This record gives sequence, structure tokens and C-alpha cells, in this order.
Amino acid sequence: MLQVARARKSIVQQAKKLVHDKEAQPGVGKDILSLMIAENGKAEGKLAEMELVDQCMTFLLAGHETTSTAVSSCLSWAYTDMLGTTYPRTTP
Repeated sequence: MLQVARARKSIVQQAKKLVHDKEAQPGVGKDILSLMIAENGKAEGKLAEMELVDQCMTFLLAGHETTSTAVSSCLSWAYTDMLGTTYPRTTP
């Protein structure tokens, strides 16, 4: 559990640094965080720093999930294509 807490702390520190860097150069990037920060500056109810950091965590996890699903699908299709058959699926 201690390793998880340290890992989370490290990720949060990096996300805070990223948010600060993006806020220091508004309008420079075309990535989703830069666009969010640019729009956040225009809004009346601005997001707090930790809310932006939490959004970074969401982007990180969503990107990881999307990538792992894509790789899994590619490997499944490659396996099916190599054998010319489908892998037998089991249901619980």
C-alpha cells in the first residue's frame, strides 16, 4: 500500500508541474490540457489546481485504457488471422 501512495504522490507532483507549465504558456499547445486551461481562464467559475490535476489523472487512465484495449484487440485479431480460426471463448 505504501508503494501505491508513493506512486500516486509522484504522479500528482508531475501533473501539478504539467498544469503549472501549461498555465505559464497559455494558448501555446493544442493538446486537451492546454485547451482546457485556456477555456478555464475565460470561465467565471474557474477550476482549482487540484481539479485540473484530477483531470490529468483522468486523461492518463483513459489513455491507458484505450491503448490497452487497442493492443488487446490487435493481438486477438492477429491470433485469429494466423490460425484462420477464432479462439474459443469461455463464459462464466
